[in-house]
Amino acid sequence: MLYGIYIGMLITLLLYIPNVFLTAYFCAPHVGKHWIAADVGGCNKLLEWYVIQAALIVALDLYNFILPLPAVVRLQVPARRRRGIMMVFGTAIFAVLAAIAQLANRPALWKSKDQTWHSGLAIIFTCIEITYQSLSALCRPFLAS
Repeated sequence: MLYGIYIGMLITLLLYIPNVFLTAYFCAPHVGKHWIAADVGGCNKLLEWYVIQAALIVALDLYNFILPLPAVVRLQVPARRRRGIMMVFGTAIFAVLAAIAQLANRPALWKSKDQTWHSGLAIIFTCIEITYQSLSALCRPFLAS
C-alpha cells in the first residue's frame, strides 16, 4: 500500500504541476502585448488540456477512493470502529463526484462566451474536491505504517 501511496502522489504531481507553467505561458501577455482582460485568447489553447486533465483527475480520485479500502477491511479492530474508519475514507467519494461534475462543466468553457462564469463553477468544484480528498488523505500515511 505504501508504494500505491507514492504512485498516487507522483501522478498527482504530474497532473497539477504543468498547470503552473502552461497557464503562465499561455495566459500571460507576451512581449509587446497588453494585459486586456477581455483578450485572453491564449488561455483558449489550454481548454483541451483542461478536459483531458479533468478526465485523468476523475480516475485519480477513484484510485484514491479505492486505495485504502483493502487495508481498512483487514484491520483487526471491532466492526463498529472499522465502519467509522471506512466512513472517514469514504468521504473521498464526494471528491469523485465533484471531479465528475467538474469534468461535465469543462467542455462548457469551449462553448461559452462568458468563460469567467464557467471558470467560477470549476473553482467551486475544485474546492469541494480538494476538501474531501484532504479529509481522506490526511489519515492515509498512518494506515501505511
